[in-house]
Amino acid sequence: MQEDIELKDNGQDNALVYRSVRLRRLTAFFFAMLLILLPGCSRKDDTAAREIIFEHTSDYVETVSEADIYVRPDESSDIYTSLLGGVDLKRSGTGGGWSRVEMNGGSYFVRSELVRETDIKWATPSEAAMKNYSVFIDPAKQNIISDETEKTAPSSEQEKASMGRSHIGTSSGSFEYEVNLLVARELKAELEGRGYTVYMSRESNNVNISNSQRAYMANSSGADIYIRISTGYASDEFTSGTLGMCNSPYNIDTSENYEKSHRLCSDIINSMTDYGKDYKLIGLYETNDLTSLNYCTIPACDIYVGFISNKDDDIALAGQDYRSKLVSRMADGIDKYFKED
Repeated sequence: MQEDIELKDNGQDNALVYRSVRLRRLTAFFFAMLLILLPGCSRKDDTAAREIIFEHTSDYVETVSEADIYVRPDESSDIYTSLLGGVDLKRSGTGGGWSRVEMNGGSYFVRSELVRETDIKWATPSEAAMKNYSVFIDPAKQNIISDETEKTAPSSEQEKASMGRSHIGTSSGSFEYEVNLLVARELKAELEGRGYTVYMSRESNNVNISNSQRAYMANSSGADIYIRISTGYASDEFTSGTLGMCNSPYNIDTSENYEKSHRLCSDIINSMTDYGKDYKLIGLYETNDLTSLNYCTIPACDIYVGFISNKDDDIALAGQDYRSKLVSRMADGIDKYFKED
């Protein structure tokens, strides 16, 4: 009160001084509040960011539904991109209900409840470089039987029918050429999924392509290897399992590729039968009697995926699940071959 009385007593100049003092006090008050509040907000954000400790992981996930990908583990941060469900992602960490994912050379964040683990296997850089290879698949036999003959090998004068008849499965009623094409198509899809280029001698059963012509197709395709898919038919009902064939080292037409052909055949049949009793291994046989192998100028082998004269093999080959596992293991063998090459 004393100060107010003195200001009034001093007239108009003192009143101006009074208002100036109050203005400075109010300004100082608001400035002090800003200093208190603003750093507090900043500390709150920084504290929230510091509280999320990510545990390192190295696995693969897929989005379970539409998901926003954020630049920081904070839903108020910028959205880097939005993804539909079923998109595969490489995850490098988890923490605070968030998953850290790697995209386009950077790290981003998605709510963990919007992704789930997946069994997908992405190729490493070395694997990706390894898989610039091409495969020629020849499903043996066809619907059309040819009475024409052809030489069994370029250097031979011996001739035989250019395409023999197909046998019928004892239980499934399916022809050899039908089963061979089913397996070949599924192997083609499996290999393409792994990055290979795949050629086929036929995509239909109603063709008329001789065995030597199929080899010529493989040679001119630029493929690295030739794989013939066959089903066997034995004189007894007990023979079953996987059988591989390649030319012998004494074949004058293909001897330069003997080592690679033998290794290719061995890698495939061993991969098919390394996983337990699902696939029985009969063995690897060397022969010079298969026309298609005799005309190939690239590493080549013939893989018998089973015997349709055997009830169990015939029923198994008619099943989608069995064939899927079969071609996956065949592809593992092809992978192994090229890794060793």
